[in-house]
Amino acid sequence: MRKAIILFLSCLYTLPGALADFHVNAGRAEAGHGAEDNTTDYRVLLYEDFSLFTAGSEERPSANPVNDQLQMIPDNKTLSPGWQGVEIYQAGGIAYQGIDGKLFTPNIDLSKNGGKFKITFRMKLAPGSPDGWANVVHANISSQSSVKLTEQWQTITYIFDGGTRGDYVAIRAVDMNNPSSSRVKAFIDDIVVEVPDPKVESPTGLTYDNFDGTGFNAFWNGGAKYDRYELRLYTVGTDGSETDVPGDFTTTRTDYQFTDLDENWNGYRLQVRGYAGTEVSPWSTPVSIEGIAAPALNPAQITDDGFIISWGNVENAYKYEVRTFIEHTPADDEQFFLADTDFSFVHPRDLGSETDVGFDEMPGWFFGCADLQEGYIGVQGAFSYLGYAAQIESPRLNLSGSGGKISVEFKAKNDDSRTGVAVALFSREGGDYQMVDEHRIDGLSKNWYTVRASLSGGGDNSILAIIPTRSGNVYVDDLKVWQNVKAGVKAHRLERFETTTGNSITVKGINCPAGDAVCYSVRTVGASSDKSRWLYSPDTELTYPYGGSAIQEVGKDSLGEPSIRIIGHTVHIENNSDATIRVFDLTGRPVPLSDLYSDGDCRTFTIPSAGIYLINIGTTTSKVVIR
Repeated sequence: MRKAIILFLSCLYTLPGALADFHVNAGRAEAGHGAEDNTTDYRVLLYEDFSLFTAGSEERPSANPVNDQLQMIPDNKTLSPGWQGVEIYQAGGIAYQGIDGKLFTPNIDLSKNGGKFKITFRMKLAPGSPDGWANVVHANISSQSSVKLTEQWQTITYIFDGGTRGDYVAIRAVDMNNPSSSRVKAFIDDIVVEVPDPKVESPTGLTYDNFDGTGFNAFWNGGAKYDRYELRLYTVGTDGSETDVPGDFTTTRTDYQFTDLDENWNGYRLQVRGYAGTEVSPWSTPVSIEGIAAPALNPAQITDDGFIISWGNVENAYKYEVRTFIEHTPADDEQFFLADTDFSFVHPRDLGSETDVGFDEMPGWFFGCADLQEGYIGVQGAFSYLGYAAQIESPRLNLSGSGGKISVEFKAKNDDSRTGVAVALFSREGGDYQMVDEHRIDGLSKNWYTVRASLSGGGDNSILAIIPTRSGNVYVDDLKVWQNVKAGVKAHRLERFETTTGNSITVKGINCPAGDAVCYSVRTVGASSDKSRWLYSPDTELTYPYGGSAIQEVGKDSLGEPSIRIIGHTVHIENNSDATIRVFDLTGRPVPLSDLYSDGDCRTFTIPSAGIYLINIGTTTSKVVIR
C-alpha cells in the first residue's frame, strides 16, 4: 500500500531523570566504526540494565523467553518501552541470549550531528557455548569488526556514523565464521547508547529537490541560534575516498541553489553545518543526491485516431510516466473543471489484499484504502493509524494560473459518528509536500451532506486530498473540483495517465473541444542506488502533437512561413493566394469548404466536423487533424 503524504513521526523515548547524568567509565574495549573520540562530549540517549528481568538467575536463566511471538518484550520489563528480541530470557537482572537470539533497542533518533553515536554494553559467553563475537547492527549497517567473547564479562564499545531517525540497534553474540547457523549463547547487560552533545547541534531536515543532473535546490531546518550555514558538496569514489566540489557554499538562509555542476546523476553527497558566533556545529548526516534523466522526446507520429509518443532510452530507467492534458485558454473568466463525476463507474468488488485503486475515468486520481460501493466510493480511515494514505488524492495540479486557489464540492457521509472529513491542499515546498490550507467538517452523519470548500496557497505542484479525520469510513459522491480561470490564462486537465517500460505509447480517443489543445509530458522513474526509494526525473516540457497552444502548423512555403495553420476548426492558408484549394476525407471524397474568404495572401475556411483530412494546395498535399 501507498504511504500517506502526512508523515507519522516515530516515538522518542525519554530516559528516567536519575539516568540523565549517567556516564560510562573510560577504559572500554573499542572496535567497530571508529575508536574512542575524547574530543566529543556525549549524552545518554538510552540506558538499560535489565534490573526488571527478575526471573531466573545467571546460573539458571528462566525457561521461557521474555519476548512474545511478535518479538515484543513487555514494557514493564524494561526501563524504556519498545524493546524487542528473539530468544531473550530473564537471568536475574541480566539478559540471556539463546541460540539464534538477538536483542533490539526501541526505535530512537540517531540522525543528529552526522548520525554519530556510541553504544557500550557488557557481554560474555554462556558456559559451554561455541566461540562467538559481539556483533552490533543498526539500520542494516553492521559493525566492521567484532570483539571475540570469553566466559568473562567484557565491556565493549562500538562507534557508528550514519544513524537515522527512527533507527534501532540490534545486539547479538554470533559465530562470525558461520553466522547463518550460529549456535552461540551469551549474557548481555548494561546497554548504553550515547549521542554527541555539542555546544551547537547540526541543522536537521536536510533535503533536496529539482535535481536535473547539474543542479538542485537544498533545504534544511534552521533556528535563531544560527548566524549562518555552510554546505559541503562532495563525491565518493569506488574506494570510498571523498572529493569536495570546490566553492564557497555559505548562506544565512535555510535554502541554497546549486547550479552548473558537472553532470552526475547519482554521485553527489551533501552535508550542512551551522555557525553560532565562534561555535560551529558538527556536519549533518550526509544526504545522497540522486536523480535520473528525463527522456529525449521524438516528434509525435499522427495516426488516424490519435498519435504515438516515443522517446529515447534512459539509462537505469525502470519505467516511464506519460501524462496527456487538455489545455484550455478561456476567452472570458470561467470555471474550469478538473473533476466532475458521479462515480457511476464504481461497483463493489473483492479487492483482496489490494486496497489502493484508480480508475480510467479519473486518470491520475488515487483512491487509497478504498471501500467500493455501488455508484460511490469510501475511504477506510482506520488505515491512517498505520501510516497509509487513507484518502482520495488528486494528480499533481498546476494552480499557479488561478492564483493558487481551487474549489471543491461533494456529498459525504460516514459510518461512524465520530469521523469527519478534511479537504486539504498540499503544495511542494522545501523539497516536500506541505499542507497549505484545510477545510474540516466534523459533523458528518450516515446521511449525505454537501461539503463545499475553497482552498488557497497552491502552486505549480499541488495535490488535493480528501481525508477521514478519525478511524471510521467516509463515503464520497458527486465530486466536483474546479479552478476560476481568468481570460487568456492557460489551464490543464489530465486526460490520460499511463506508464510503460517501453519507449513509446499510443494515445487514442482524446476528445478535445474546439479551440483547446492536446499536449503531453513524459518523465522517467528509476530506483535509488540502495533500492530504498523511487527517483523521478523532471517532466519534459509540454509538447503539442498538433502544434503549440492549439495551433497546428503543417508544411513550410519557400519563404519559411507556415503554408497551413489550423486553430480549432479554422484553416488558414498563407502565401498561396493563387493556388487551388481542395479538401478530401480519408476515403477520397471531397469536403465542401465553409466560410471561405480571402484577406490579402491569406485564405481562411472552416471544416465543421472533427477528423483527419487531406488538404491539396496546387501541387502539394498535407494531412491535418481537426479536433
